[in-house]
Amino acid sequence: MYNRLPTDLAKNNFAKKSIFRKGADSLVEIFQSALLSNPLTHTFNFAGQASFQQLLIIERALGGEFAEATAMMKAQIKYMPQAIKAGWYALKHEKSMTEASTKLESNMKAISREGWGLRNTEEGGTTAENAFANFADGFGVMMRLQGYRPMLAMDDMFKSIQRGMQLEALAVRAKKDAYSSVIETGKVPKDF
Repeated sequence: MYNRLPTDLAKNNFAKKSIFRKGADSLVEIFQSALLSNPLTHTFNFAGQASFQQLLIIERALGGEFAEATAMMKAQIKYMPQAIKAGWYALKHEKSMTEASTKLESNMKAISREGWGLRNTEEGGTTAENAFANFADGFGVMMRLQGYRPMLAMDDMFKSIQRGMQLEALAVRAKKDAYSSVIETGKVPKDF
């Protein structure tokens, strides 16, 4: 059957929809979630992200950009509410608020009704299909609960803070460049 398909795209789609592919994706998801579920993993992830964040500030300061470094330090507090919202959203919804990609390259929703191609009653599925769809969704959520979700939440929190730090540093740089331009030319730009 596979060899009779006319194009490579058709063969690829057939392989993606096979029971073996779905089973393999589910096993990869279970394995990765099991690896990530250790509290030490989350501790190292948190410590690494926090250390890197502080190194960004030190790097700016050592580069002679003290105003940018100070702005970045203040931004950690200023953007904390956004970071908490982003982390909570990721923890609750199993996805990033702002990005479609994560650290993991595999499909992290392989254990779900969508991953297995099942429909619930509202989507036109039978009673048995609905039961299997709900089981797949529930089991997938439980499998990702201790591993994938906390890691995604922490990453989104730190990304939000680091995005804010960079915005504040760029604002300080733009202000400094505008001031230098006015001093050099003696003229205030029209759009200033």
